[in-house]
Amino acid sequence: MDELVLKRGKARMREILSRILDRVGERTERRKKELPFEVLQSKITTFPPPRDFAESLKGKTGINIIAEVKKASPSKGLILKDYEPVKIAKIYEKTGAKAISVLTEEDFFLGNLNDLRSVKNATRIPVLRKDFIADTYQIYESRYFGADAILLIARILKREVLEEFIAISKNLGLASLVEIHDEEDFSKALGCGAEIMGINNRDIDTLKVDINVSLRLAPLIPSDRIIVSESGIRGKEEILLLKNRGINSFLIGESLLTTENIEKKMEEMLH
Repeated sequence: MDELVLKRGKARMREILSRILDRVGERTERRKKELPFEVLQSKITTFPPPRDFAESLKGKTGINIIAEVKKASPSKGLILKDYEPVKIAKIYEKTGAKAISVLTEEDFFLGNLNDLRSVKNATRIPVLRKDFIADTYQIYESRYFGADAILLIARILKREVLEEFIAISKNLGLASLVEIHDEEDFSKALGCGAEIMGINNRDIDTLKVDINVSLRLAPLIPSDRIIVSESGIRGKEEILLLKNRGINSFLIGESLLTTENIEKKMEEMLH
């Protein structure tokens, strides 16, 4: 019975993922008409260099938090009714975040590319665009809207596409946070030259969160790469556990966004 429920759960989440990717594709094609690729390429040549996302995470002794702003998610639904991304981002920066992650997917996370630009303009630390990047256009678009780094999900990209996207991002000065969840994802990311690997403790097929995913995969990653643990980090206990295994960087969202006092929660995690 449990196995049947699990299979049904996986089928449902794969359907949701497929719908997300379909919507992302439709939206991207629409944007290509509104802002043609050639115009986009031309405009970003005049922009100042991106902020150094990788450098912000290279501290080996402290705790490097990529703090996330998002309004909703498929697993939690609406997270914040009164969503003020700039206000939240400023609190993150003030309390010691090393970078800020901004969800820009519109249909399931209720994000917006303008949120990315607003957060970038209001802060001085690197900003990550967190979305389902599946088209070259989106990489240039990310640069146009102010991203310093983008998320690339190994699970949804073919090896040759992932390798191409990493190369394009590097050429534009953008860092790539390559997200992995299992050994197959890791092998793909490593073979494509990923320099920053984000271990997602959440299985996107089931939405189940297990911190042991980071504990299992981290020892496989070469010491010259940056490791980021994502999802399921609720407080000091998880951070200390992961830090004792050599992980110093963490992408944290819901546990910060749902607390009554973000500043206090950040201080607790950092100290």
